[in-house]
Amino acid sequence: MLCIDQRRPIKHHYRNHTLIIKFNWRQYNANPESAVVLCEEVSGKAVVLALNGPWTSFDRAMTEAVFAAESWVDKQNTLTIGLGGQQ
Repeated sequence: MLCIDQRRPIKHHYRNHTLIIKFNWRQYNANPESAVVLCEEVSGKAVVLALNGPWTSFDRAMTEAVFAAESWVDKQNTLTIGLGGQQ
């Protein structure tokens, strides 16, 4: 199992995207209350996903955050492919 400092932002690489996941705690060593996922940053602007907890464990919170981030990337790829033939 990975040893992660859960208080720091976590970088997750997926399909040429670097996603940043940050969890928020009400108190140290508690389960995360919420999470923020930075999906894309372009010219100082960002797409951010906000997830509401609390979760029963850090692992469940991480799983949900990674799933949300990867789903967002997949949707962007689908939109790009769908618009490929349009000018």
